[in-house]
Amino acid sequence: MKPLTRRQFMLTLIEYGLDDDIAIANIEDTKTRKTITVEYKDAQTFERMSESILTMASLLNLEEKKLNEMWKYALGL
Repeated sequence: MKPLTRRQFMLTLIEYGLDDDIAIANIEDTKTRKTITVEYKDAQTFERMSESILTMASLLNLEEKKLNEMWKYALGL
C-alpha cells in the first residue's frame, strides 16, 4: 500500500479513537522505545510494512485486517 502522510496517519488515529492509545512508554527495550518515539513524533510519512508501524499496531492490539482497513481509509483523506 502507498505511504501515508503524517496528516492522514494522525487523522485516522483520531477517527478510530486510537490517538491516545499508543503506549510507547511501555516498550521495555530502550532502543526500540526511542526509535518508535522518533518515528511517531517526527515522521512525515508512514510506510505500511515498516517495523515502526508493525510495532505501533502491536501496541494498539490491531490485527492485520483492521490495520489494512484503517490504511485504506487514510489513503482516502
